[in-house]
Amino acid sequence: MKKLKKMLALLLCLCALLPALSCGEGNEEILQEFALHHGDRNSKKIALTVDDCYKSATEWIEKDIALCKEFGVKMTFFPLYKTGCLTEQYRDLWQSVLDAGCEIGCHGYQHVYYGALDSWTLIKRLGRWQEELDKTLGYHYQTRWARPPYG
Repeated sequence: MKKLKKMLALLLCLCALLPALSCGEGNEEILQEFALHHGDRNSKKIALTVDDCYKSATEWIEKDIALCKEFGVKMTFFPLYKTGCLTEQYRDLWQSVLDAGCEIGCHGYQHVYYGALDSWTLIKRLGRWQEELDKTLGYHYQTRWARPPYG
């Protein structure tokens, strides 16, 4: 029942994005409602992010975490499921990302252009990504950010 509630909540969130997912060329104004391109331009802040997060790069992720702790900064990591880094083998790595005050965002199931996918395939892949992250961590993590491959 708990898993069903999580999936229903995810589905409802993704349904809110359907207008943006289904819009074609010339509908950029619709996408503006769903996309964050920049923060407050008067605030001197930057976002530090890491995409893909291949399992061969876990050593670099550990170095990034150490730098975040040393300098008191936060990063957002956007792992792909198909890179092999979202498995229980890397549970401690991803938990250390969160323990350092960093975030994990969705970069997708695999590195494909989302505009080429129909809405239901996209929803299924995003849901599968969330399931894999939750399985990796051993609990449900509320993902706040998504960064589609190719923008």
